[in-house]
Amino acid sequence: MMSAVVKMLEGAVEIPRPSINPFQHLMPVTPIIAAYSTSTFDTDSAQTITGYSVICGGFSVELIHRDSPISPLYNPLERPSKRVANALQRSINHANRIFKATYSFPSNWPESTIMPDSGEYLMKISIGTPPVEILGIADTGSDLSWIQCIPCSTCFKQKSPFFDPKNSETYEEQTCHSSQCKTVKGTSCSADNEETCHYIITYGDRSYSNGIVATDTVTFGSTTGQPFRLPQTIFGCGHNNSGLFREAASGMIGLARGSASLISQMGSTIDGKFSYCLVHAISKPNATTASKMNFGSRAVVSGFRVVSTPLLTGDPKLSFYFLRLEAMSVGRKRFQYYSSSTTSPLATTSSSKLGKGNIIIDSGTTLTYLQKDFYNKLESAMSEGIKLERVNDTEHNLSLCYKTSLDIKAPIITAHFAGGANVKLKASNTFIRLSKNVVCFAFKPAELDIAIFGNMAQRNFLVGYNLKKERLSFKPIDCTKH
Repeated sequence: MMSAVVKMLEGAVEIPRPSINPFQHLMPVTPIIAAYSTSTFDTDSAQTITGYSVICGGFSVELIHRDSPISPLYNPLERPSKRVANALQRSINHANRIFKATYSFPSNWPESTIMPDSGEYLMKISIGTPPVEILGIADTGSDLSWIQCIPCSTCFKQKSPFFDPKNSETYEEQTCHSSQCKTVKGTSCSADNEETCHYIITYGDRSYSNGIVATDTVTFGSTTGQPFRLPQTIFGCGHNNSGLFREAASGMIGLARGSASLISQMGSTIDGKFSYCLVHAISKPNATTASKMNFGSRAVVSGFRVVSTPLLTGDPKLSFYFLRLEAMSVGRKRFQYYSSSTTSPLATTSSSKLGKGNIIIDSGTTLTYLQKDFYNKLESAMSEGIKLERVNDTEHNLSLCYKTSLDIKAPIITAHFAGGANVKLKASNTFIRLSKNVVCFAFKPAELDIAIFGNMAQRNFLVGYNLKKERLSFKPIDCTKH
């Protein structure tokens, strides 16, 4: 992505794979969205457990927001207000895609708004032996990563060369009966060659990728000069791809919860632990500090002011992480949260003590979406606590906006999650600046009965996932110093 990112170097830590089914130890990992990544290892040593190497010291990657000055998609000539408007539209597109995935939509649903480039972050990895650098759009709603490959009958333009499987010593196409093929949802066998495993991914705007399910070595860069290699990684080699994709990108990086996602395939190597810390990239457009994503022992969230809530297991067809939101407070006014629909395909905890999950935590969606009636109560309470001139959002995306060139002083919103996890959200988490003189409430009513806890609400929190204990933790922290 940029010169600041260290190039892939020789001499990597390689994660050996077992000869038996390589997916029996896979553990689902969060829908993080994304990274333009460099990695830092605490130690060169590794310990082998049940056929996998566990990185003893853990490692970290940088997450570069697409609107950051250090992003290849950054346009220095674009007005800040336009940049924010585009980010909000991407957030709406991304949320619509989540809603579409969880419901059967009527035929008149505006599919044209579901775009394939709605992710907020980019990821740089290398594929093959020798490694070829790939820049992909991180997609928290998809499992399978895919890139454009030679030969390509139909391809969108991209700045970098297409990936040529013939040049990789470790590339291997998968058969329809392989465990790797069965790991990927929606695969099929070709008519002319029944042994080849094919995939097809489509998007609401009729963008698509069609190709072969394959495995190859994926390499993450390292600032220490010792890259992290993950052999036999499942991905899609796209030979027929078309749609509204950016020329800077080579494909999509699947970072959702399913076992075929890139991060999920790290499996036991990260001991079921990862975390991230997001900086304010949009509200502070000149900031060049990257967000961070941590794995293994580096991902442990502990210490003062840490609160935790259960991670809920959702519908196996859905690749999202569910939590249970019990209430929200605006200042001292508490509002009980509820889900009005009894048919919503929400999550249930294995013990069933917490009932159904009612909110998805997602770092690819900028805004936070709440059930409509509940949102109206929250907005009303917030407006009572702010004594500024109200104005309209000219793009009509947000309904509670104020005229001010200063940092807004607003009541603290506390999100009360199950298990006693009370997450206090400051004005920097709940308001977004649209222009020099306009700030707006960064919450929005959901058109359907699925809520989303977006990335603005998560910024300046260390958010940790412990998949063994099925716990999600929050720790307030300055992410520019983490």
